[in-house]
Amino acid sequence: MSIGDRKKSMRVDMRMIRKSIPPLDHSRRSLELVHAISSQPEWQHATTVMLFVGIHTEPDTTALRALAHGEGKRVVLPRVVRPNIVAMPDSGKFEVSSFGVPEPVGEVVVPPGEIDVVIVPGLAFDQANFRLGYGGGFYDRFLPSLRCDAVTIGIGFSEQIVDEVPRHDGDIALTRVVVA
Repeated sequence: MSIGDRKKSMRVDMRMIRKSIPPLDHSRRSLELVHAISSQPEWQHATTVMLFVGIHTEPDTTALRALAHGEGKRVVLPRVVRPNIVAMPDSGKFEVSSFGVPEPVGEVVVPPGEIDVVIVPGLAFDQANFRLGYGGGFYDRFLPSLRCDAVTIGIGFSEQIVDEVPRHDGDIALTRVVVA
């Protein structure tokens, strides 16, 4: 089986696994992730953080966004500008993308070099901090544009940890993975 086929198969499996998490458990564990992330030293020292708006069975990032704003951090969110993503300020105003994802509205793009911490979604993560995304390669193209000292943290649920994520040469390892 090719790497691409293994990735497709794992995406189907991981979507089902995430979907099986009961709603109350999902909410509780999403809040546990907020505590786990906010206790990371890099988060505490960061001035600009890039988050994502969790949808469907992804971790709910609403409380993390609120915490970041409350701590006075500059919060940026991804917006797809094909074939890439760009970081835009979180104004609280969104439009739904062709992928069904709420994206920030506006024209201001924050240069990747200004971002200290990036919270990254994924379907699966492994012990080497590689992630299985949704197949568009957006984060794999974006992450190399960050400063070398920027921290990338994949977040998810413990069921999303696998022995090994199938990977191509262009797949990027994260700094760490935090699960609840």
